[in-house]
Amino acid sequence: GQLGLLTALFMLGLAAGAAAMRAATPFASRALPIAATSAFGYAVLLALVLPFLGSLAEGGTLLTLAAHGGLLLLAGLVTGALFPAAAATLVGEGQSAGEAAGRLETADHLGAGLAALFGAVVFVPALGLARSAWLLVALQGLAVIMVSLARPDRVAARHSGSTDSAVSP
Repeated sequence: GQLGLLTALFMLGLAAGAAAMRAATPFASRALPIAATSAFGYAVLLALVLPFLGSLAEGGTLLTLAAHGGLLLLAGLVTGALFPAAAATLVGEGQSAGEAAGRLETADHLGAGLAALFGAVVFVPALGLARSAWLLVALQGLAVIMVSLARPDRVAARHSGSTDSAVSP
């Protein structure tokens, strides 16, 4: 029952994050940087609180369940916000909605599979849970930098075949 509750909280976060990002249409041009920065912020929070989660077990099952549930809800929120932001970016680059959805679905499952494999088999056994969380912070920070360096006007120009010098690389 507790595992079901934790899974439901993560899924609720996914839906709420997606709905919140879709509602943020005035920020459409900044949606992906906002979502990526939010994911980075969550990774930092996770790395900071992870060492203290073990001591919560002394406070009882309910407190531990609430802490893990809150973290999973937040993880769902930031993850759910990333998908509509990334989809809007891909559609803005000229991809069809179906193509954008297919690319995102593929990237999601591939990334989740690789993260589960490397996290469980390589990083957590080699680095421990806390240092693995800091590795996640570094990866999320790299993602924020990459999103920030991307120039949507240049990407759109490449897809449209424009040679306008104002948007050419």
